[in-house]
Amino acid sequence: MKDTETHIIGYENSMEGKEFFAVISPLDGQTMRFHFCNATEEEINYAAQKASIAASAYRNTKPKKKAKFLNDIAQLLEKRSEEIVTVCFLETALPEMRLQGELGRTCNQLRMFAQQIMAKNFLTEIYEEALPERVPQRPNLLRKLIGIGPVAVFGASNFPLAFSVAGGDTASALAAGCPVIVKGHPLHPKTSQLVGECIREATIKNQLPDGVFSLLHGKSNRVGQQLLLHPAIKAGAFTGSQKGGQALLQIVNQRKTPIPFFAEMGSVNPVVIMRDSLETNFAELASGILNSCTLGVGQFCTNPGLVVIEKSEVQNQFLSLIHDIVESLDSGTMLSADIANNYMDMKRKTAVQHIVKIVGKAQSKGKYAEGVPCVMACRAADLIKSPEIAEEIFGPSTMIVIAEDKNEILQVLDVIGGQLTATLFCEKENLLQHQDILDKMAEIAGRILYNSYPTGVEVGLAMQHGGPWPASSDSRFTSVGAQAIFRFLRPVVWQGF
Repeated sequence: MKDTETHIIGYENSMEGKEFFAVISPLDGQTMRFHFCNATEEEINYAAQKASIAASAYRNTKPKKKAKFLNDIAQLLEKRSEEIVTVCFLETALPEMRLQGELGRTCNQLRMFAQQIMAKNFLTEIYEEALPERVPQRPNLLRKLIGIGPVAVFGASNFPLAFSVAGGDTASALAAGCPVIVKGHPLHPKTSQLVGECIREATIKNQLPDGVFSLLHGKSNRVGQQLLLHPAIKAGAFTGSQKGGQALLQIVNQRKTPIPFFAEMGSVNPVVIMRDSLETNFAELASGILNSCTLGVGQFCTNPGLVVIEKSEVQNQFLSLIHDIVESLDSGTMLSADIANNYMDMKRKTAVQHIVKIVGKAQSKGKYAEGVPCVMACRAADLIKSPEIAEEIFGPSTMIVIAEDKNEILQVLDVIGGQLTATLFCEKENLLQHQDILDKMAEIAGRILYNSYPTGVEVGLAMQHGGPWPASSDSRFTSVGAQAIFRFLRPVVWQGF
């Protein structure tokens, strides 16, 4: 007998479909006992209609009540943390310590938004008094920000807690006063269900409108397509691959009524190491680069997939050390067999090109859904002519690019497209000499780092997580931090009231 799970549609459960799917655990390749069903067109319509009806009342809910709602979600998640982390480990193979930290981040995000919407100076109103004596007269004007309406959120594979059902997209949309319909990721549906139940419980506890939150499951692309095309949906948010994000953007462009769609689609996050830094710290840099690019089996959108080094007398020592370290590394278990197979295919496709050399790779252990660390190398001149070799490879690998001089470094940055991050390593006394590199980095990236590694994104007021196309669909907004709320708000001016 199947253990079947239902969709969460407002206060209700629903399971009308007949297309079932289950998760194959990446730990051992075994099918897990819980089964889920692709949402039907009727269920998608019902969730969207409920969200549309709830939108006006929830938009006008007092900030204090919305803040309590967000805080209650965090509290309920913490209450069920042991169960959530245990299930999530089985579905994703992510270490329990990592998942505990990610759940903590998820709760911190919710509490951060609760705090910010209560702060008087965050969602500022602009008021101008009437000037009846002026010619022409000026009426009184009040500019306020209101929730844009129901938001469709697509869960991320690599962050099953912090970027999924109760993650930053959901938290910021709910804080903005927008109902949310989450399309859960099919690689961790049971985790999604447990988290969704906490959000629904908080919705009921705070007597919020039925339809403020829904969770729909679906392995079929049809589910996401129908949700995005529904006229009740007023915005969308996605975290994932460039291929997935661009496919969803094409669907959005088919709508009769356009909506904003915020896609964070990853990048190669170039790390530039100048000669002075390489000659001073090449051993530390070799270790740091590999630690960063293999963190979480390389399954981070900020993974340093491109390392550009300025030609130096120590470059061969650097590459030799990279070889020794990577050959000593263990392989890891990736999120799914499909993701692991795609990593192997992308790595093979890049490595067979005559302009690319293998610096070193770890030994395969023959594990299921295995990700084997690998480092490749090429000349900057070759990459400039064939920038496709700098395409993101989602997994524990990186490409070392050897540049003859600063001019080649600038050309590499010019051809690789928009990035989430860009990093510069150089000695402090020489930093001012590289303003041209920093200016180029500011053109192509949303976050610029100095003498540090891009993996790890702080959740706060000042964070920018997003960059020019194709790193994200709108570089003016962030998907991480307090400013993420502004994606789901629009200004309205009240005149003469």
